Amino acid sequence: MAYISTEQVKEFRNRIKEVFPAKLGWKISLFREHYTGVYVKILEAPIKLTEKNYEQINEYYIDFNKNLSSGIVFNMIKEICNKGNHNNSDSMTDYFDVGWYFSLSVGSWDKAFKLSEKNIAA
Repeated sequence: MAYISTEQVKEFRNRIKEVFPAKLGWKISLFREHYTGVYVKILEAPIKLTEKNYEQINEYYIDFNKNLSSGIVFNMIKEICNKGNHNNSDSMTDYFDVGWYFSLSVGSWDKAFKLSEKNIAA
């Protein structure tokens, strides 16, 4: 059964703040929901990550993103938030076993993504 502790989420949040600091224009929301998953929302960044103001990112198709810099950012966040996670699922037999779920989005349904004033790639 999927489960993630408060301490793990705090560790992920601190690590993301180190890699993507606010002083460089990053604003990232990371939270846990129902003790089963880590949810990451990139609300503001110094580079344009997608063409839309809100987009959910499929974690299995990050490398198919047309923008190389956004693919690197997404992969770094995924790597940080999946440290210690496992996936022993077998969809053929309808068996799902994950340590916790991971969700990534650019912007939020109620708050659009914003390009930071500290834009490094104008």
